[in-house]
Amino acid sequence: MSTSVTKPIIVGIDGSAQAENAARWAVGEALRQNTALRLVYVIRTDLTGPLSADEYRQRVDGAKDALESARRVIDQHDAGVTVQSSIAEGSPSGVLLAESSDAAMICVGSSGMGRVARSVLGSTAATLAELAACPVGIIRRDEGSPADEAQPWVIVPVDSRTDDDSAVVAAASAEARYRDWPVLAVGVALHGHAAPPEKALDDLVSDWKHRFPALRIYPISTISASTGIAQFLHANPDIGGVVVVEGVRSSDIASIMGGTTHADRAELAVLVARQNVPQQSVAAALPRMI
Repeated sequence: MSTSVTKPIIVGIDGSAQAENAARWAVGEALRQNTALRLVYVIRTDLTGPLSADEYRQRVDGAKDALESARRVIDQHDAGVTVQSSIAEGSPSGVLLAESSDAAMICVGSSGMGRVARSVLGSTAATLAELAACPVGIIRRDEGSPADEAQPWVIVPVDSRTDDDSAVVAAASAEARYRDWPVLAVGVALHGHAAPPEKALDDLVSDWKHRFPALRIYPISTISASTGIAQFLHANPDIGGVVVVEGVRSSDIASIMGGTTHADRAELAVLVARQNVPQQSVAAALPRMI
């Protein structure tokens, strides 16, 4: 693959298995967008303050080991992707938010999405989902996830506000075309409202099929008119792939990724689809994150 001036796919690396899985998942995105991968490890100084020389050397050595381990995971799926890496200092949320203005996408693992971690420290994934200037991929893979032969889906929650010309639809169709996965349009309830009736869901899916005739799109209504996408996925843990959402709150992401671990829980990613926003909008949010 030739090098290009397009923005890279950035992956947040912290030495965890979830971060390595995010790097593996990001390979497909780099290929789809014909761009490079950039692995970023952030040495945390937002909680500890300045480090001594010995502490700094130890943290740098740990960062290099984590980046090398992630590279080995990527090499197992080598398809000619250019891989870069860097080490930064500060708050992971603050550093990755700053990077998002010059990224095609940021990918992170779903670790740290628990309620306690979010309330005490703030979740990097949740913060990026809310404030990043680019699309964000949050990837979950459990040790008990089914084998890769299980059918993955591009999952699109459809509520009363969904139309046929949104960033979600564009991102979902691009993912489905590249990955050759079918689209599952799930009729769900908007906060405080009922789920769209089956006819409205069918009409919207018909419009999408007309716009994207090559895609396999299947509508499904939730059992309850008040069911959201998180409840639907928890009730169907064998359904995996990528959920494409727009402008969701951090609690929505945590609910989708969380829940009781199930022996048949499939690998799942959440892609927050958005248009790139002005850099100054992200910069204005940084003092609250660091």
